[in-house]
Amino acid sequence: MLCKMGKLKSLLKDVHTMPAKPLLLPPALKKGDTIGIVSPGRWMPADELAMTASRLQKMGYEVYVHPQNATQHHQYAGNMEQRADAIEDMFHDPEIDAIVCAKGGTGSLWLLDILDYELIARHPKIFCGFSDITALLNGIHKKTGLVTFHGPMLHNLRPTKPDALTWGHWEGVLSGDMTPLVLTKAEHAISPYISGTATGRLVGGNLCLLSHLIGTATDFNTDGCILFIEDECEALYSIDRFILHLKRAGKLDKIKGLIVGEFTDIPPATIPYGFSIEEMVHDALGDMDIPVVTNVPCGHGKTIITLPVGAEVELGVDPDAMTLRLTEPVVRKALAQTRAAG
Repeated sequence: MLCKMGKLKSLLKDVHTMPAKPLLLPPALKKGDTIGIVSPGRWMPADELAMTASRLQKMGYEVYVHPQNATQHHQYAGNMEQRADAIEDMFHDPEIDAIVCAKGGTGSLWLLDILDYELIARHPKIFCGFSDITALLNGIHKKTGLVTFHGPMLHNLRPTKPDALTWGHWEGVLSGDMTPLVLTKAEHAISPYISGTATGRLVGGNLCLLSHLIGTATDFNTDGCILFIEDECEALYSIDRFILHLKRAGKLDKIKGLIVGEFTDIPPATIPYGFSIEEMVHDALGDMDIPVVTNVPCGHGKTIITLPVGAEVELGVDPDAMTLRLTEPVVRKALAQTRAAG
């Protein structure tokens, strides 16, 4: 493969003036489909890779693990060209129906400026992951219009008994089920913060990665959107700084709603920081009257719901629950599936 770094020179032209791409839907997932596995960031140990792939097979899917997953280049699963090539292989291969990332970690940012987005747009497929994969979810959506999916990875199949809500919701969303998702305060420990209802396109992901996209060729637009954020292993002062950066960059000015995910494994501080996540959000939003809910399972906790990046949703928040309703299809069903559903 020719070195793709030559693309870098022109990528920052008109970053903030490029019109949004028309929405592009991937084909829906169905039992028996072949799911391709790639590692855009860190590599997964071979035994874990085999075990989790086997569990995905037991869910009723064929699984193809790209050879790139076994490549090791320091912490990365290969150098950046190898990792980008693997993603492109999966989109181009007609035998692959959907793509799920093995794990996140770090390294996806390196791929944003060397991926062949025209190839991806010509072969739209489900692309799913979270954490470090946030960079690719937002980058691919911006460059192609393809709806991408912030959801579980092969890594999430490590527990002996995989989380039922995680994988049930994943299958539902990717297969085209538009049943609204209702999470209650009593059952799911969410924290409704500001009640209300709003409609907008979903944008977001890992807070640290979102911060690193701002001002680049894969910056994201939040105007009129429902924004969601989550993170892990970040100190409270870092979370505060990232949220403030969103505010100062104008990313909170015109949002219609905010979903704050779980912030897990926050390291202890010698001197307590003092501010809670809710207080940080309050300070950043000021007197904005938009629906806000916190502690939503959309990140590094036991459960992770699947959120379609780029799709329009309706967010409803009341004192006892949150409801997330898809207002439009997020996948393209085959004609036979559509007739059967009708």
